[in-house]
Order: sequence, then C-alpha cells, then structure tokens
Amino acid sequence: MRKNDNSNITPLRPRSRLQHLHEFAFALNFVSAIAYALLVYVATHDLDYYLLRAAIRVDDILHFSQTNAVTTEALRRHSQNLLTLFAGMELAILISMFAAMMVVLLFLRLSPKAWYRAIMGNRCCGFLALFALPISYLCTRFWHASPESAFWPDANTAVQSQYTRLFLLLLAADVLCVAVLFLVSRVRPFSTWTIAILLVFHYAFWLTAMSQPLSLASGILSLSLVAFPFSGAIWLRRLKTTQGSDTARGEMRQVSKWTVASVVVSGAMVLVIWHPQRAYSLAHPRDIGSVSVELSRGPCFGSCPSYSLTLHGDGLVEYRGTRFVRVKEKQTAKISMEQLMQVLRDLDHMHFFSVEDRAFQWCFDAASTSISVSVDGRQKRVTTDTCNVGRRGGPKATFLQIADEIDTIARSKQWVRCNGFCRD
Repeated sequence: MRKNDNSNITPLRPRSRLQHLHEFAFALNFVSAIAYALLVYVATHDLDYYLLRAAIRVDDILHFSQTNAVTTEALRRHSQNLLTLFAGMELAILISMFAAMMVVLLFLRLSPKAWYRAIMGNRCCGFLALFALPISYLCTRFWHASPESAFWPDANTAVQSQYTRLFLLLLAADVLCVAVLFLVSRVRPFSTWTIAILLVFHYAFWLTAMSQPLSLASGILSLSLVAFPFSGAIWLRRLKTTQGSDTARGEMRQVSKWTVASVVVSGAMVLVIWHPQRAYSLAHPRDIGSVSVELSRGPCFGSCPSYSLTLHGDGLVEYRGTRFVRVKEKQTAKISMEQLMQVLRDLDHMHFFSVEDRAFQWCFDAASTSISVSVDGRQKRVTTDTCNVGRRGGPKATFLQIADEIDTIARSKQWVRCNGFCRD
C-alpha cells in the first residue's frame, strides 16, 4: 500500500511580528495619503462646514464647550473656542483614519492568497511606500492651480500651473529613476546601506516639498508625513528579510476577533460623527396651520437694518422693525399659499432641520441672519451672518439665499428701505 508523500508540503507558520508591522505600515501609509489629499481638497474647495460639523459633534459627545449662545438680538462678538474645536477636528479625523485603516487590514486578511501576494508583494508595497503620498500631493497641486480654488484666492493661477508641471516632471523623473534602479538590481543587487541612503534622499525631498502649512488639522497632516517614511523603512526591512521574494508563502493568514471588533466599533463611531442629523420634511406639513417661518435680521457695528418677518400657514405676514428701518411699527401683508410652499420646499431641499449653524464661520462685525421654522410641533432655528459665505451652493450660501427669498416674497423693502439715512 502506497503512503502519502507530504514531504514537499511547506508547513504553515504563525505570522511574524514583522509581517503584522508590514501590513500595518502599508495600511497606515495608504490611508494617510488619502487623508492628506482629502484635507487639502476640503481646504481648496471651501468644504470646511462638513469638517467643522464633525468636530462639533465630537465636542458635543465629550461635553466640550465651543461657543457662546447665538441670538439675533445681539450679534455674537466672541469667536469659537479654537482649542476644543481643533481638538474635536483632530479626533474626528483620527477616528475616521483608524476605521479606514482597519477596513484595509480586514480586506488584506480576507483577500484570496493570489490577491494578497499581489498587494503585499515587494513591488506593489514598494511603489506605494515610495509614491503614495507624492501622488496625493500632486493631486493637491492640480487643485491649487484651479481657478475655482479657494485655498490661495490671491495667487497667480499661471504660477501655480507652472509649479504643478514642475512637480509632475519631478515625480515622473523620480519614478523613472526607481524603475532604472530596479532593473539594475536584478543584475547586481544593491546593499541594504545603498538602498537606505537612496530612501533617505527620496523622503527628504518629498517631505520638504509637502511640509507647507495648511489651515485645517495640521496634526493629521503631520501624521501623514510621519507615516510616509515609516512605511518605507518597514518595507526595506521586509524586503531584506524575504530576500527579494514575495511575501512569505508559508504564513497563516487569519482574521482575529479584535480586528473585526475594531472595524465594527470604529465604523459605528464614524457614522455617529459624520452622519448628519435626521431631517424633518417641510414640503408636506400635516397641519398647514402649525407652520410658522420667521426671518430675523440682527444688528452690526454700523447701520444694518434690524427687523423680523413671520410667515404664517394661512399666508399672513407680520413685520416688526427694530433699528435703522423706515417703519418700526407692526405691519401685516398677505402672500399666496404657493409662495409659502416654495419657501418650505427650499428649506426642505437644504435639509433645514439637519443644518448645524455652529459650523458656519463668523466675522467680527457683520449683521446676523436667523430663520426659525415651526411645523407640526417641531421647531428649529439657524443663525449665521452675511460674511464668509463660502462656495456657491454650500449650506451657508443656500441659507442666505433663502433668507433673501423670504424678503422678496414678503416685499419687506417697503418697510425697511429708507429714502436716505435711516436713524435709529
């Protein structure tokens, strides 16, 4: 009887600490490069509101104080607590990066063996270790050179385009040099010290190029710059350990309970932080008589008009003047039901009940604008000012546009606009 020959089967070995560290460095470098690009995209495309909203959500969970009370009777003269605001911002991004990193690790552990070898092989990992963050940085250069960029509003677009082309050529030359060195190493392998010195020059150049300060989450950007050379060092250590071959074929890959638990918990935290509050539909109120939309304009350090307009469900408009208006006495008017529903549809389109007005940026002496909506027993007030409006179509710009629309529908100019200088 013939016995089974198992002499050629390589026994599976437990995963080494270096292999765990290799996977961790790969995931950290990959996620930090994406985070770097996303943060610059937020800065260049004026999307601060969404990042600040997440930071405020974290501060609320941790019971950190952010701002003083916002009213329309007296403009808020005090800025937000920058310490807690930036702390919440950093925590929000750190939690999101950790969740993304754990998802990458889970994908690596669950991927088929062929996919795992292709991703974690020395060639693929080496390319990402060398060029993940430079490629992200090159994307940010294209955003800087865009005429719509809000990051450098006074910069010369032509100069930024020249810098972008320069960095594109430098990256192409760097990739070409690495490719040539790789081909040479196939004939005559380089020593560890030679590769280490080349890596030092490579990372020193790109870290110098990418170390420009940004206005958002500087700590996370610093983490990205640290993860970049760290992944290269781990890749070099792994490269010499495997002696130029792919990842070890005899090591067991298994998903631990801690990995799955980390993905679930961090994913739930990301949803809590980034998911907006539940919006309440205004387009189809159950009781039209319960509808009330109040627009209030607050004072500034100058002669800004202060007044309030209230639109009721039956079409009645109530006006009350306070300062620097032509008429201060109570006035009334009527609007059609279609005009009222148009205002409600516009508010519903911007998800009014999920707007976080504390995430709007304020100026020091601009007039405040407030809209308060009451419908079916639910009430919500959003207050901001007319400065730092942000990008067109953004939450603040849309909010102020609706406020102007309410003024137009109610024809408030007949009570507000003076024939000269309005006296208080």
